[in-house]
This record gives sequence, structure tokens and C-alpha cells, in this order.
Amino acid sequence: MEEMDFGCFRIPPMRTTFTPNHRAAEIGRVNRFTLEGRAIKPQPNYGEGKLRFNWNTPMHMSPNEKGAIYIGAQFLSVPRPRSIVDRISPDLTTNDPEKQKQEESGGVTVDNSYAEMHTTIYSISESPRDGQTIWAGTDDGISR
Repeated sequence: MEEMDFGCFRIPPMRTTFTPNHRAAEIGRVNRFTLEGRAIKPQPNYGEGKLRFNWNTPMHMSPNEKGAIYIGAQFLSVPRPRSIVDRISPDLTTNDPEKQKQEESGGVTVDNSYAEMHTTIYSISESPRDGQTIWAGTDDGISR
């Protein structure tokens, strides 16, 4: 399955569950019958500072592991059903502070919409043949 931005998709092993995605990783899981939901947005570790999410936060459903969804910030994370969100990579961007001044930009007002966020993962793809091979592209030119 391809990346999903600003949409929602059904998680195959949980036939009643959908994952809607909104800008800047405001992502959750919702039971379509009970309407019970929970946030699955990756969170920073204690003392780490905020995560850098792209306006169009990339999500990718694993073709190898049922129910696994990859979410990109500067790190790659996987929310697990009924569990925490696991971070599975180091920072995959250049982490260049000169490209991270969105709080200082925006002209008259500071940008708080994530539209100006930089040094973020922009695309994610897992190999359909090998679940241990995951490609991530970033908006600062790094691909790993």
C-alpha cells in the first residue's frame, strides 16, 4: 500500500479499525463501530525537545507485517496495537539547525502550522520482499 496523507485507511487484521491522518502527524486509531479512538502520534523522549513532522506526515503500511504502520518525523516510528509507539531509527536527516528556524520565520507571525518544518522524513517505503529493508527520503536530500 502507498503512503497515506490527509486520509484514512483500514488496518487489515483489525477490520473495525481505521487510521485517520491529519497534518503534522495528528494520527489516531478509531474503531468504526464504537467510535473509540486513541492517538498514535509519536512523542519525544523525556528532555529531547519536539519532533519535526512534515505538514504531509508520511505514513506507510507494511506489506510484510500485518497492522504495522510507519510514521516519519526526523525518526521513523511504528505504533503497535494496544502498545506504545516504537522508534525504530536514529535521526535520518541532516539535523541542520540552520534549516530548523521555523519559530523565527513566518514574517509577521511565527509559523505554527508545520508548513515550514524542515529536516523531516518526507517518504517511506518498505521492501515488499524483505521487511527489514525500509527506505526513507527526507526533505533535506538525505535518503537512507
